Amino acid sequence: MLLILSNGHGEDLLAAKLALQIRELAPEIELQSLPVVGEGAPLVQAGLPLLYPGRSFPSGGFVRSGLSYLLADIRAGFWQHWRNQGRALRKVAPAVKLTLAVGDSVLLYLSRRHLKKPLIFVPTAKSNYIRPHLPFEVRWMQETAALVFPRDAYTAEALAGQEVPARFVGNLMMDSIDLHGYDLGLEDYGADQGLPPVIGVLPGSRDEAYQNFTLLAQAAEVYANKYGKAAFPVALAGNIEAERLSRWLIEEGWVAKPETSPGVSAAFSKGKAYLLLCQGAFGDILYRSDLVLGLAGTGNEQAAGLGRPVVTFTGLGSQFTPKFVAAQKKLLGSAVSVVYGSDPKAPPAPELVANELQRILTNPEVQAEMVKTGQERMGGPGGVRAMAQETIAFYRQ
Repeated sequence: MLLILSNGHGEDLLAAKLALQIRELAPEIELQSLPVVGEGAPLVQAGLPLLYPGRSFPSGGFVRSGLSYLLADIRAGFWQHWRNQGRALRKVAPAVKLTLAVGDSVLLYLSRRHLKKPLIFVPTAKSNYIRPHLPFEVRWMQETAALVFPRDAYTAEALAGQEVPARFVGNLMMDSIDLHGYDLGLEDYGADQGLPPVIGVLPGSRDEAYQNFTLLAQAAEVYANKYGKAAFPVALAGNIEAERLSRWLIEEGWVAKPETSPGVSAAFSKGKAYLLLCQGAFGDILYRSDLVLGLAGTGNEQAAGLGRPVVTFTGLGSQFTPKFVAAQKKLLGSAVSVVYGSDPKAPPAPELVANELQRILTNPEVQAEMVKTGQERMGGPGGVRAMAQETIAFYRQ
């Protein structure tokens, strides 16, 4: 059996992509998965059996964001869930031939403690652009991992220099952007055609996306009223309810519009702003957008890698903290612009966000630099097939 571990919604998506590629190339390999954080919806959708049912907790997996989040998780049954996952791993360990882990060092710990089987590690959380792996993580990789596929060439080179079996074969994130060819009903928009801009909106995939969406929608409204007509397609993760956001928009004075374009769940207008709630259209939104306004971890990085300038800011909740935003800025460099308000620990006023969107949209030199940096920092596609092939080869050995 090949056991796939992942910890986080973005990581689940990447792990599911890898699993599907492995299944296509080597259908004889038995696959099972364990979503350590969250419910693992992408793994379920890929048809992967779950070793133990996934579950969401208040922190969304970001317990390091503060003691209050850890305590909330504990009250919600986190420790019992964690122990049950450990028991499930120990029970299945004799049948596991190889482990494929997509995520952070928590997965190294689980593998070392409960499985003690060969491991292929895909570390998504760290990069030498922002924060290198800690000495104990390097030691664990040296002792536990047969192969390590870091997220960028710079990090792979650094780890290889520390006697970790690491090499860069492509960035999984850039292979995980599905395109369906949806036009989203935006034929009359597109700054590259001299038309009103398309500003993609990424509220994230965790529960705090509902709060952060309100900030993004307010910025969209202010932008359109101040600078003119614009479209704002919103990429909703599968676990985010479009109906809940629709109710909030109507309460705030947005007017529902008829829209039957594939990928669009609902459409609204307010003043000169046209906002679309879309599910299953993430890649199409990125390709249609002139610029992205995002409070998403993996989503912001994928947008930058596709050459879309990204504007972000401190949000509400456990993920998009000032520390997280600073780390993402360090990772993506000039590909992302961070908007700060009078209090850097709180979300900025929507006017400030709108002003930054307009500054970038009207400055071709700034756009060119953001595009170049994003593509350099994120690397190109091809990682899914390369990692799947190497995993299969190692499994068969």
